[in-house]
Amino acid sequence: MTRMLKAQYTQRGPVPQDVISAVPFDRPALAEGQALVAVLAAPINPGDVLTLTGHYGMLPPLPAVGGSEGVGRVVELAPGTPGPAVGQTVLLPPGSGTWSTHVVVPAARLIPLPNEADAKQLAMLTVNPPTASLLLSDFREPAGRRLGDPEQRQLRRRQLSGAAGQVARLQDGERRAARVSGGQRTGARR
Repeated sequence: MTRMLKAQYTQRGPVPQDVISAVPFDRPALAEGQALVAVLAAPINPGDVLTLTGHYGMLPPLPAVGGSEGVGRVVELAPGTPGPAVGQTVLLPPGSGTWSTHVVVPAARLIPLPNEADAKQLAMLTVNPPTASLLLSDFREPAGRRLGDPEQRQLRRRQLSGAAGQVARLQDGERRAARVSGGQRTGARR
C-alpha cells in the first residue's frame, strides 16, 4: 500500500516552514458521494504562505492541511457514487488541502481534465487564469485617472497581456489572443 502523507499545521507563525510538517495518515474510508484522489501536483501560491503565517483574509480551522489548488487522479469512488472514472485526471476543488499525497473530496466537485496534459500546468488552473479572465472582462480604470507612473502602467500592461493572451487563446482561439496582446503574437503557434 502507498504511504500517505499530508503537509499539516496545527499553529500559524511568521516562518511557514517552521509550522508545517509531513504527517502520515491512513487510507480514509469513503462516505457516499466522496472520491479518493491521488494528488499529482499542487502549487504554492502567495495566499498559501499567507495562510500559514495567519495573514490571509480567510483562515481554515486548525489543524489544517496546506494547499488551495491542485490536480489529481481518481483512485476510488464510494459505492454508488457518480463521478469521473477511476484513473481520470481531475481538477481538485479549491481549498481542499492539496499538499497531500491523497485527498478525499466530494466527487461532484471534481472537474475532469485531459489525462495526457501536463499535471504541473493543470494544477494552476484554479487561481491565476480566473484572475486574468476577470481582468479582461471586468477591470476598468476610473474615468479620468491613470494608475501609477507610465513605466509601471506599461509593465502591468505587458504582464496582463501575456496572461490574458493565454486565457483568450483558450477561450476564443488565436484571433482574440492577437487582439488582447495588441496585435503581436505572444508565443502562439502559427
